[in-house]
Amino acid sequence: MTVFQLATRFIAITLFLMLSACANNAGLELERQQQKQAAQQTAALEAAREAEARHQEELARQEAEQQRQREAQARQLTEEARAAAEAAERAAAEEARRQAAELASQQARIEALRAQVQAINEQTRAIESNNATLNEALSAAEALTTALSEENAKFTTIDPQTGELPEEFDAERISELSARLNRLREQAAALQAP
Repeated sequence: MTVFQLATRFIAITLFLMLSACANNAGLELERQQQKQAAQQTAALEAAREAEARHQEELARQEAEQQRQREAQARQLTEEARAAAEAAERAAAEEARRQAAELASQQARIEALRAQVQAINEQTRAIESNNATLNEALSAAEALTTALSEENAKFTTIDPQTGELPEEFDAERISELSARLNRLREQAAALQAP
């Protein structure tokens, strides 16, 4: 073999070794880059998982806060409804008491008016009784006046020769009418007394 061939072979082997080394280095570099990309992808996935977990935690926290607010609002509405119901119940009870007091007042007024009507009726009956007594006294007085006139007429017709009355004087009738008139006067006086 010639030197030229040896040198060519040497150059070729060197080039082959260099190319091999370069290819080795390139493969190592490629592998390093792939590992780096895998690590970056793993880190990105882990970061995405953590971000998703934080997002889910935030959503859960927000949902819990919203639930707490809904429960607080429901408690507030329940309390307001209870307070309104109690106020309505108090107002209804007060209205019922007011109506009961008004009814009792009206019933008391009705009873007072009934008592007045009864008193007026009793007064009316007393007045009617008094009027009946007075009418009876007037009748008795009229009867006495008539009897006295009749008896007096007897004295105008005295028989001049005998001096006697044509009819006998009815003293008993006059006494009875006078007693009756006196009794009715006493009753009338008693009625007039306070």
